[in-house]
Formats: sequence, C-alpha cells, structure tokens
Amino acid sequence: MKITFTFFFISICLLSFCQHFPTKKLTAQEYGLKEGISQHATAYYKADSLGYEPVMISVLQFNEDGQLLHDYLEIYGKYASSTLHSYIYKNGRIDSLNTIASADNFSSKSKFYYNEAGQLDSLRSTGVYKNYKETFSYDDHGKLKEMFHQNTGEGSYTEYYYYDENEEFEYVKNVQTGMPATYTYYINKDEFGFFEEESSRVILQTKLGEMEAGITDEAEEMVAEMRFAKIHDPEGFQNEIKDFEKAGNYIYVIPANAYAESGELIKEYKIDYEYSPEKRRYLFHSYVYHDGNEVGDTNFDSFFQMGVERRQLHLLNWNNTDDENN
Repeated sequence: MKITFTFFFISICLLSFCQHFPTKKLTAQEYGLKEGISQHATAYYKADSLGYEPVMISVLQFNEDGQLLHDYLEIYGKYASSTLHSYIYKNGRIDSLNTIASADNFSSKSKFYYNEAGQLDSLRSTGVYKNYKETFSYDDHGKLKEMFHQNTGEGSYTEYYYYDENEEFEYVKNVQTGMPATYTYYINKDEFGFFEEESSRVILQTKLGEMEAGITDEAEEMVAEMRFAKIHDPEGFQNEIKDFEKAGNYIYVIPANAYAESGELIKEYKIDYEYSPEKRRYLFHSYVYHDGNEVGDTNFDSFFQMGVERRQLHLLNWNNTDDENN
C-alpha cells in the first residue's frame, strides 16, 4: 500500500509555533539528512499477523540552503487530522512561522523579532488557541538563558536553559506557578530524558525505545550522567541501560533497520516514542534530492515485516535459553 499526500500552498501563509522553540530543528543537517535533500517523507504503520494499517505520514521539505520550508503531518483513523507548518526566512534567519490546521481554530501565525546583536528577542503568535508572546534573554557569552511565555489571557511559564561542561546545550527547566517544575534533557536537539520535580518517574529515550526508571532523589544526577555516557561512551551507555531494566519498567523491542546502498535509512521497526508512546511501528522513508535523485518509498513492505518477526522470535528464544543456562 502506498500513502499519497498532497500539499496546497497559498500566497498568504498562515503560520504557527511550538513550545521549546530554541530546540526546534530548522535545517536538514539538524535532522541528520544528507546535503542536497529536498523532501523527506516518513510513513508510519501498525501491523501484525492479520495485516497492516497506515497510522500517519510526516513530510519535511527543504530549500537549496538546507533550511526547513514545510513540515507536514497527517494522521489517519478515528482522529484524522492534518497540519502544515510553513517557514519564511529573511537575511538567513527565520522571520515567520505559520500553521494551517484541518482542526477548527488551530491555525495561527507567528512573527519573530531580533535585537541589535542578531539574537532572537521575542516572538508574537496569534490565533484562536495560540495567542501569546515569548521574550528571550541571554548570558554574557551570548547563550540563551531564559524564555518567558505569556498568554494573552491568563497563564504564563518560564523556561531556563542550561549547558554542560563543553558549553553544549544540555537541558530546559520549565517553571509554572502551581505546577511541579519539569526538566527536559537534550543531545543536540533530540530529546533524551524527562522528569518532573519530586516525581518517581524518569523517562529516557534510548536506542531501543523508551525506558521508565523508578528514581527519586537523584533524578537530575542520573539523567546527566546517562546523557554524558551516551555521548562519550555509547557501548557503556547500553550496558547501563540493561542494568536499569531491573529498576524500572522497560518497554522492550528489538529494533530493525534497512538502508539503501547510498546510505539512507529506508525501513525501520521500533518503538514510536515521539508520536505514539509504547506503540511498535513500522516506518518507511523516501528521499527526494534537489538534483532529482530519489531513494526509497513509503510503501509497506511485507517481506521486511516477515523478516522482523522471524528475527524477534529467534532473538527472544535465544535470550530465554541464555537466561535458563545462567
């Protein structure tokens, strides 16, 4: 089955915005895509022995400079919807960000404003459900320090940005009156870990999916150490993850990937912790380049599914036998 998708564009963009904008990926390089990419599409399917069904499709489009132009997401099924984000740049930096949504009242437009140093100073978002202003402040070294979000009506929160010993962006602390503070850790712009203050639940995004560890007093220290390990010692990080399986609830799946001869990831089987937490999904990717070259497609591949299922069964049986021998 092939998923088809159609964009429609109008001369006056109606744009939108998302939380944690400083962590938003805006270039092909930040998405880990090759130079010269024009479009990357990813189709998500759920499947079992009875068949398969498309869940959603995500499409990213880039200009020749590698800047994100359009970010489209279409969800199928009972709660079907579609959202198109459009990005406009001036002088090499984002000027406005707009959203056209199929759901009533979810379309909006945002405008970005910069200070004399060229840093993002504030943004203003207008729409029925998205109507707010955000202002940004920086430290003496020019690094983002704080963001204040104020809704047009009631409601506000502050985000504080922190950096590791290498001056790389590490985590965001979100503080809102009457709510526990939340901490979101990143590696580059990919979310790595999350926990709430005084909570017994820590979520780590690992190579195998999502892990929930039952850690209380040392949550911040634990997540920071695990992040450091993943960056500097990936093999040691995976060994630590196995040790934490006994301390928390680990959602386990044996991942499977397939690559094109040119190196692009074209098929996946994994936990989809970004859109459907705890759900196992098959992902199929297609790539279109500005020179006209195309790689992969978004068709469901039943042969890949059969290979995954055989591999899952073989490895799980092997693990059970190994446990019995130990």
